[in-house]
Amino acid sequence: MPDQHPRASVARRLMTFGARLALVVVLLLALVLLTRAVGVHWTLTASVPRGVYQRTYAPLVRGTLVAFCLPLSHAEFGWHRGYLAGVPNLPVLRECPHGYQPLLKPIAAIAGDIVEVTPPAVMVNGEPMAHSQTHDHDRMGRELPHVPWGRYVLGAGELWVMSTYHPLSWDSRYFGPIRTETVIATVVPLWVWPTPEGHA
Repeated sequence: MPDQHPRASVARRLMTFGARLALVVVLLLALVLLTRAVGVHWTLTASVPRGVYQRTYAPLVRGTLVAFCLPLSHAEFGWHRGYLAGVPNLPVLRECPHGYQPLLKPIAAIAGDIVEVTPPAVMVNGEPMAHSQTHDHDRMGRELPHVPWGRYVLGAGELWVMSTYHPLSWDSRYFGPIRTETVIATVVPLWVWPTPEGHA
């Protein structure tokens, strides 16, 4: 027998969909809170292997992986370009003050180190880094601003973050050194998988 009240049927379907959506949101929120509680950090960018990382309390030395927040202007640029994601406007989900996701990069240089940025490579204390060519355009062909060519002596509280894992990493070659106070965690990989080509 056909439904005599099609509007009621549509309303029931919408309520069912809404309930399922609410359940998914609650489960995702619970997952995020659980991972925070056990010190787990997720990353879906490509400059390090994508996956799950364990938060640590390692010193900020060369080679340490750090999760950090970018200044607002750089974060907005990265968000518009798709290099990083936004975070819902919920205090329990936000780790960075402006609502953008933190980035995850290894420390390449620390205070006192000399970084030289040239078109073919970046050198730290005279040693060239692997996969460190600075690109003028991203993989979408868009012009990609970078720091001026030259030598940089890192001052107190400065870190040069740069990935040698992925040649198209969006890092200090493009937005310059970061401040130690923007670091929200040091991490080590727990479970990761290979990364396709792309800026991140």
